[in-house]
Amino acid sequence: MIENPGGNALLQVSAVELVRHACSLVRKAAEQLEPVSPDLVRWRGRTSRILFVADPRGAPASLICQLVDGRGICVDFVTRYNQCDPDNVFERLAAFKYDLLIPSNIELSPWYIPALVSSVRQRHPALKILVISGWSSPEFVHDLTTRGIDDFVRLPGQAEEIQERILRLMPGYYDQGGNC
Repeated sequence: MIENPGGNALLQVSAVELVRHACSLVRKAAEQLEPVSPDLVRWRGRTSRILFVADPRGAPASLICQLVDGRGICVDFVTRYNQCDPDNVFERLAAFKYDLLIPSNIELSPWYIPALVSSVRQRHPALKILVISGWSSPEFVHDLTTRGIDDFVRLPGQAEEIQERILRLMPGYYDQGGNC
């Protein structure tokens, strides 16, 4: 036995603190060994999700990832809006809970975007939608607004503007004073 219990830190810790510490170690080990489910990550409040309609290997996808890097935001990609595609927007939206959808005519014809917005708004009314498009005729933007988009960014645009608009639509990124 130990004659000097003052040197052993475990003997100075209460049973409740030991259990709490053990639980935290188990949770950290589980997160490192297995990927945490998206719902568990969201429940812990560490991540928000964006679904971006773009080629994941393209420059726009890389830019969006850079703009939200280190902010606890996960960006998923769907290469196109196509009802025949097995990995289409609607299947992805049904499989995961997203905070923001970004359709863009970088990957889509501008004629598909209004139909996509209408369908998504009917199925997922709380989902935020940010359209990024070089097609910015007043009729096009007005049509998208009446269909329920939350914001529109005209291309070409500044990276800072795109980042600010994305973060403004993400839950919990702006406090009451409007600061990020």
